[in-house]
Amino acid sequence: MKNWYTDASLDWSPESIRSIVTPTPFAKNYFLYIQEVGHIIAKVSYFTERENVNSYLIVYTKKGKGTLLYEDKTYYLEENDLFFIDCRNYQFYKTVGDNDWDLYFLHFDGAQSQHFYQLFHSNGVILRGADNQMVGLYQQLIDTSNQHNSQSELLIHKYITDLLTEILLASSSLQITYIPNIIQEIRDYIEEHYQQKITLDILAQLFPISKYHLSRQFKQYIGMTPYHLQLSIRLNHAKNFLKYSNITIEEIAYYVGFDETSHFIRIFKNQEKVTPLVFRKMWWH
Repeated sequence: MKNWYTDASLDWSPESIRSIVTPTPFAKNYFLYIQEVGHIIAKVSYFTERENVNSYLIVYTKKGKGTLLYEDKTYYLEENDLFFIDCRNYQFYKTVGDNDWDLYFLHFDGAQSQHFYQLFHSNGVILRGADNQMVGLYQQLIDTSNQHNSQSELLIHKYITDLLTEILLASSSLQITYIPNIIQEIRDYIEEHYQQKITLDILAQLFPISKYHLSRQFKQYIGMTPYHLQLSIRLNHAKNFLKYSNITIEEIAYYVGFDETSHFIRIFKNQEKVTPLVFRKMWWH
């Protein structure tokens, strides 16, 4: 393990709030959990510099201005800007200008936190113009962090998940306000003809769009490739047959569009981690 490093000028106003939380072993293994959360009014000399600290950090600017140095890039932060970083990487952030930097922060870790970070980081480090409802989500975490009861850790997990979900939905590549007509038409075609052979070449012949743009735009707006959409639909229908009919595995494979039963079984097991027959026995009513 690399040596951790932290330096800081913790110059903030007396009304600033910070809450440090020590989770139970159960929460550390199975939940998202708070390490520290708070609302601080950072003065002009405030800064924090650290590296190799096992924590993820989300900072939301309510008012004022700050700057962040992360992964060799400098980001300027204004009202409603938010950053989400991995504190194992070097970071330096500070107040900018002559006014206070009013910010909310959350240090957290736990189950799936790395995956949330990687998904956000694929679109960058900063979320510009985040919704001011972030304040309410942070306040829920601050309030719950000071409670000690049988529900508090589960609620903290929920509130961190809510915050992460809002951040990811607001990120540029995931915030889809419309789907182009041609992508809708291709999606509808796949849903209607899922039993048939469908490839990018076939779709490019049927619709006025190149394979390259089709592949890129379909993934952007639908969230998966045409192949994976078709596969998902086939498996959904197969599961319905397995759970609510007595037809054979061979017949199911044929009905949902697989030429060979062995191919269907292999694909199904790769996706569900059990064979179709085992799945049927598990869900048999």
